[in-house]
Amino acid sequence: MPESTANQRYVTGVRLGAQALSGGLEYNYSLSSGNVVTGFKTDGDWEMRGGDDRVYYRQIQYCINGHWVSAASI
Repeated sequence: MPESTANQRYVTGVRLGAQALSGGLEYNYSLSSGNVVTGFKTDGDWEMRGGDDRVYYRQIQYCINGHWVSAASI
């Protein structure tokens, strides 16, 4: 395989996508694949019941051959 072809397959950058805010937070809350937690919004009580707490999250993205792709899983 030519070097130029091989170079098109390398990850050349990683970033986080746009920030999003989840719905109600419960004890067993999980994000979909490819997302990471970046912060929390609470009502001041950490009981994590009733759906009044929220999670800020962002999707991991990577660059291959000049194109940004959202990670499907990590």
